[in-house]
Amino acid sequence: MSPSHAPILVVVDPTREDQPALARAAGYARRRGAPLVLVAAVYDPYLAGEDRYPGIELEKQRQALVGHHLTRLRAHAKPLARSGLRVTCRAVFDQPLHEAIVREVLRHQPAMVVKDTHRHGALSRLFLTNTDWHLIRDCPATLWLVKPGEPSPYASVVAAVDPLHGHDKPGSLDRAIISQAQELGVLYGERVHVLHAYNPAIPGLSAPMPGIEAMPAAVPPALVEQLRIDHARALDTLAADVGLPEGQVHLRAGDPATVVVEAARELDAAIVVMGAVARSRLKRAFIGSTAERALEDIPCDIVVLKPEGFESPVSARNRVADYLARTANYGRDDAGT
Repeated sequence: MSPSHAPILVVVDPTREDQPALARAAGYARRRGAPLVLVAAVYDPYLAGEDRYPGIELEKQRQALVGHHLTRLRAHAKPLARSGLRVTCRAVFDQPLHEAIVREVLRHQPAMVVKDTHRHGALSRLFLTNTDWHLIRDCPATLWLVKPGEPSPYASVVAAVDPLHGHDKPGSLDRAIISQAQELGVLYGERVHVLHAYNPAIPGLSAPMPGIEAMPAAVPPALVEQLRIDHARALDTLAADVGLPEGQVHLRAGDPATVVVEAARELDAAIVVMGAVARSRLKRAFIGSTAERALEDIPCDIVVLKPEGFESPVSARNRVADYLARTANYGRDDAGT
């Protein structure tokens, strides 16, 4: 499927009236001329037959629950279809939620996944139980996490890059981040800024554990200045390659997660675009990424890209459906609304 015809997949909680992600996705799909796929994942341990044999009556109730959510999705889809958008709805009986979403991504191969996000407690962040953080790590498609509220009419798009390719980030990812930011800027009429933050205090040290401040280290002033020069040269080269003027290029010293949040406020960002790099599960659990640590406090939407060739660790098989019955179909969709 070519990128121009790839759908925009929207994660919808059909029980909610307010749907910021759906509104953003509809505007994006309309500007791109892309179809929408509305997805809802539902799960109930009783209806799954946990600790009991999954009988035929439970199967009927599961199908009824999935059908109820599909009906609600269609209600959200109807006004969008009337406005000229191509909309398909799909409800699935699957869990955990982040894996259900990734399985739908693997099924539909969307250009973008759009989902609402809200502030989460420190405990869920520390133990990595929240759907948003799992999606940042495991979703193979570009992920747009939408926060409540509307941006100001003078908002900008900020591309957060790392031109010296620290934290295992490949150089091609920076250009993809800027390209995505430029596309969003053109579509929404917003100015694009490129931001690079580097930490001069502890050269080569990756981000600390979430919630733990890095210990200051004594660094010779000459080394600090050389670091600044090296980072400035790399950023200027990247900006020149993509044709961005000096006034829209920003180099900041400090912890990247903190700097991204501060810059988003200063530049009145509507969207911050950044990359998340795949690492081993152990490293991800103890290090995290700039995107994960910034997500709590960033005052706007965040778009997260993966490097080219990223493969999600999530299986394409719906293990819930496999467990219940190999011949049953526990996902339902329509042919379009």
